[in-house]
Amino acid sequence: MVSEQLARAAYIVPGFSHKTSEPAYVAIAEAFAARDITPVPIDIGWRRSTIPGYIREARRKIDAAPADEAYFVGFSLGAMCLLGAAPDIAPRTQILCSLMPLYAEDQSHHAWYMRAWAFRIYLGRPKVRYPSPNGEGWPRTIFVYGEQERRIIQRGVRDMRLERFPNSETIVVPDARHAIANETYLSTVLDLIAAL
Repeated sequence: MVSEQLARAAYIVPGFSHKTSEPAYVAIAEAFAARDITPVPIDIGWRRSTIPGYIREARRKIDAAPADEAYFVGFSLGAMCLLGAAPDIAPRTQILCSLMPLYAEDQSHHAWYMRAWAFRIYLGRPKVRYPSPNGEGWPRTIFVYGEQERRIIQRGVRDMRLERFPNSETIVVPDARHAIANETYLSTVLDLIAAL
């Protein structure tokens, strides 16, 4: 059953094995609520075995709470879920935090250990490709990375994303790892939401 259409909603998808009840995601939801944007926390059943399965689950939950004006904030695999839904939902802004480099197009930019890790994730399944924008192009896209994530998200991946997503922005959080709960990382995201 589809609920009543929201005027403005922020869809928040946490990283793998994270829950929206964790303090960092609660703070993100509160930041949107302070802007009169209804937060829609989306928990994913991370027991699924494929990334397309995660994306489908996120999309179903977004469709259950439709909005006239959508905003996305996702972390890691959660950011992959939202990016997969972006062409159909057309959010006004998407904040993709530590977007995992598990797309087929990312593979040639990886160091050997990341290629081996990504192969284990897929185990021979067809690899997910970056989605294509709808007819109007990509929404405002902000990539947020921790400065210490370079081993996970290689420079070549970051550069390729800037080409793939014209007019996107990249913010690198000093001294932060792949951890949205890091105080500096989280405050950077909250500042972005406050400035929307």
